[in-house]
Amino acid sequence: NLYRPSQSPYADIQAASLLTQILTECIVSVERESDTVQSRYIRQAQDYMTANFKQHISLDMLANVVSLNKYYLQKLFLQKTSFTPNQYLTNIRISRAKELLRMTRIPVSAIAEETGIENTSYFIRIFRDHEGMTPAEFRRTWRSDK
Repeated sequence: NLYRPSQSPYADIQAASLLTQILTECIVSVERESDTVQSRYIRQAQDYMTANFKQHISLDMLANVVSLNKYYLQKLFLQKTSFTPNQYLTNIRISRAKELLRMTRIPVSAIAEETGIENTSYFIRIFRDHEGMTPAEFRRTWRSDK
């Protein structure tokens, strides 16, 4: 319709504008689709880590689970969550440890094992780095608040 003889002298400009809008919508929809697929991979990796946090999970293993290259998975995971897969796994483990410290009287060594960290000293160090106090201090602080 823009190029009918009775149309305005600005028909080329209007046509170019419409084409730009159409192409922009195409590019945006492809980006949205790509973002959705990428998010699906990340959710799958997160679900796997949440369900299996007690086990040793390597980046290679996680990449196999989601069928991605391990370097691409690490980059994508960081981009989408602001955490590396290892940091995310540590957050899951620390959250579970905090829950056990608050709700039970299980020894710290058993909690370390329950959260997938076999070395108690390493568990205490990670917990202190993450929470700013040892697991025993965390338990005492929480119990004194009650």
